[in-house]
Amino acid sequence: MKTQTTKRVRLIALSVLALALLALSARQAATAAPTPTAPTNTWCAAGSFQGWDNSANPLYDDGTNGDLMADDGILSLDFTIPTAGRHEWKAVTCGDWGTTFPSQNSWFYTDNDNQAVRLTFDTNDHAGDAGTTYTPAQNIVNVAGDNLPASFTAVGDWQGWDNANPATAMTDLGHGLYYLQYTIATAGAYQAKVVQTGSWSEQFVADGRAVDGSPLAFDVAADNTRVSFLLDTHTGRVAIAGNSNGSGNWCVAGGFQGWDNDDTPLNDDGLSGDLIGGDGVFSLDYTLANAGRDEFKVVECGNWGNAYPTNNAWVITSAPNQTVKFTFDTNDHSGDVLPLSPAQNIVNAWDDAPTAWTAVGDWQGWDNANPATAMSDVGNGLYLLHYEIASGGLYQAKISQTSDWANQFSADGRNDSSPLTFQTLADNLTITILLDVDSGRWNVFVPEPEGGAGHDDNIFWDDLGHDSRDPLYRTPGGPVTTNTPVTLRFRAASNDLTAAKVRVWDDRNNVNMLLPMALAADDGVYEWWEITLPGSPDPTIYWYRFIAI
Repeated sequence: MKTQTTKRVRLIALSVLALALLALSARQAATAAPTPTAPTNTWCAAGSFQGWDNSANPLYDDGTNGDLMADDGILSLDFTIPTAGRHEWKAVTCGDWGTTFPSQNSWFYTDNDNQAVRLTFDTNDHAGDAGTTYTPAQNIVNVAGDNLPASFTAVGDWQGWDNANPATAMTDLGHGLYYLQYTIATAGAYQAKVVQTGSWSEQFVADGRAVDGSPLAFDVAADNTRVSFLLDTHTGRVAIAGNSNGSGNWCVAGGFQGWDNDDTPLNDDGLSGDLIGGDGVFSLDYTLANAGRDEFKVVECGNWGNAYPTNNAWVITSAPNQTVKFTFDTNDHSGDVLPLSPAQNIVNAWDDAPTAWTAVGDWQGWDNANPATAMSDVGNGLYLLHYEIASGGLYQAKISQTSDWANQFSADGRNDSSPLTFQTLADNLTITILLDVDSGRWNVFVPEPEGGAGHDDNIFWDDLGHDSRDPLYRTPGGPVTTNTPVTLRFRAASNDLTAAKVRVWDDRNNVNMLLPMALAADDGVYEWWEITLPGSPDPTIYWYRFIAI
């Protein structure tokens, strides 16, 4: 009796291939603004400074009235507070007290009459953001332009709920960050808040900046564990994390230390300037002997073949013997709510960075002194430009210190390297360029043209999709036996494509096939193109990729 051997055909999905390859590259670099989880004007600000009227002052997500970027899920309102002092407020469903954030009132201070502040309500879900986990993850109420208390203290059952305990007073690190590392003697489950030192009226709790509320819960797995407490006042959120040793062997090398690539290690252990050990961010507090401008890289210790960024990064100090925190973020932020560039291996320094920046590119003549593309300082380390591009097309962009090419942000971050590319799909579209100096990242955000997709020689790249592991897109999934047909589906924006094809390479028989796909469905949001590949009589591997037309 003969033994029958099951033969299998393996299908491997490659990336989408478009006829306009440069356009695809551009859309990968420049990102459409995220879709908000709450539409514009469904939320209002209500507070002591306006009589607790829950319908008079809508929050905006359309780039007006103090909102920085349209459709990013962060609703905002610039409001002039008539009288200096302490104020309380909420984000509330307009006209309805049934849904409010935070659960108790939020708070802020102003020092002057008629002081302008920006009220913000971030509706995005940040639970999937890479790196350190901050609380709250969603529906975050905060204020910019206010006057924060002079000091904060971390409190909890691990230190007797003492809001004046000097041993748990937090250090002001600048950049809106307050920090404490504290050794907890006994393993167990604990609770914590961050409060204004000596006061219970101003707190950061599980649902953010509130007058009171539920504490944050955290666990300590072993006795004598170092725990880091980090308050980010720019976002109104708190992180609590134990410290471990991150994997990696990275050094900083620069002109200030003789370009020695094995002498100055960065740390991910919560020591020597590193804030949270094991969070994927390698850091070092380093004292630069001389004031001025220096260049540096982050390099795999002892190996120049693995270094970031591509060209040298820059650092600026204004005084001799100034201590700078160098950071190298190895986390992959490509899935974060707000996509900024670079997404990974981000080199940065907490230094005396310039405060005047200009967005430059072929769309404005590469002029770094052009006042029309000077970026506005909107606070919290953020610089912003809204600019109308007259003609649809493919463009390049960088950010330069105003009138000085020495200090730039490129696709690679804080250095002079390749520009970001972006594409506008219609005439007279207003792009948004956002720079976050504190993180060393930026991006160009391009809106889709009004009216949705159409047969207009423009492809909505962000809507193209295929997942080889999802039966919606490939049936059956995985390796199949010989002579088994496989159905492939390709997603696009509704009414976008006039045709789609799949290119299939049979790598055992060296046969190339270019096959037309059929439009199978259109649900008003997406259209679905489909083809059924005939089964192969022989064992082989099919490589495939799509052409969107």
